[in-house]
Amino acid sequence: MFKKIMVAVDLEHQEKAEKAIAMAANLAKQYGAEALMVGVTGTGFSRAAPLLEKYFNELDAFTKEQSGKHGVDFAPTPVVCADPAAELHGMLLDEIEKQEADLLVMGSHKPGMLDYLLGGHAGHMATHAPISVLVVR
Repeated sequence: MFKKIMVAVDLEHQEKAEKAIAMAANLAKQYGAEALMVGVTGTGFSRAAPLLEKYFNELDAFTKEQSGKHGVDFAPTPVVCADPAAELHGMLLDEIEKQEADLLVMGSHKPGMLDYLLGGHAGHMATHAPISVLVVR
């Protein structure tokens, strides 16, 4: 059913991605699908990666750790943009097209007041992505 599964991760909140990663791994095993671990970072400094090279190394290490933990060979897929907070949706949509993915798995959280006013990332992707989006809470 699925040939290429993308799971979106935020290295600043690795612990919150665990359920989404586990779900993506299970589906990749079930369907014999390729699995990508996509991390979006900015070109400037951030808490997760003061330098792009450090971010790439952190994403690679996290991907290897999760691959071993879940028995799936996730491919680290870094995406770089100027402002991840503002460009996240567009960058993920571009990466879906570039990678020819047919499923996006994203973690979510219990919505707070701000989410009701502005909406969350996962909800936006579920509404706008041209492929299936699995939101894991």
